[in-house]
Amino acid sequence: MFIVELATDVGNEQKGYRPSNEENGALKLAQLLIINIYYQKLQTTKK
Repeated sequence: MFIVELATDVGNEQKGYRPSNEENGALKLAQLLIINIYYQKLQTTKK
């Protein structure tokens, strides 16, 4: 999760782009959803 956020931050800074709070919130939510789905897939494959 931290790596994803870091990569996004670095990418945005290089473009000189500062996301608004709403955009940032939506981005974080999307990241959490992706991580959640990925984690659930990991759990089901372990069994």
